[in-house]
Amino acid sequence: MNNRVLIFIVILVVFGAVVIIQQQQSIKQVDQMELQAVEQARKAAVEQAKQKAMVAEKVKQEAIEAAKKAEAEAERAKQQALAEAKRVEEAARKQVEELKAQVAGLVSQAQALFDGGNYQQAVDLAKSILAKDPNNTQAKSILDQAMAKLKEAVMDTVPQ
Repeated sequence: MNNRVLIFIVILVVFGAVVIIQQQQSIKQVDQMELQAVEQARKAAVEQAKQKAMVAEKVKQEAIEAAKKAEAEAERAKQQALAEAKRVEEAARKQVEELKAQVAGLVSQAQALFDGGNYQQAVDLAKSILAKDPNNTQAKSILDQAMAKLKEAVMDTVPQ
């Protein structure tokens, strides 16, 4: 998985945690407002207490609704990030498969060049393969064998 996608997911998780903490704080604040309203209700007339309780309830409901909306938005963003991560992962997997197929084809070409006695071309192609896939044992083997054949050919042309 791509580091940027992981960072994006971590940011979304942190954002979700912050939203939840803010929701809890909002609920605590609303609860505190309700306690104040109850205390004032004892001191004030019954009608005043009812009005303040209704205001507190309205604020609480608005806070809860806002928190629910923020939580839903965070969940949507998380789902989008996960979908994007899957898309990126699939694209990377396809690229790896394509590179493997391309390297396999090049290895076959290099082997055919070697088998046809085109040792220098086999060396060049094997080096090209190793530039793309440094651990390719078949390309290393073709390179070693072709280099040996080229050295052999040079030794055969040198007068003794």
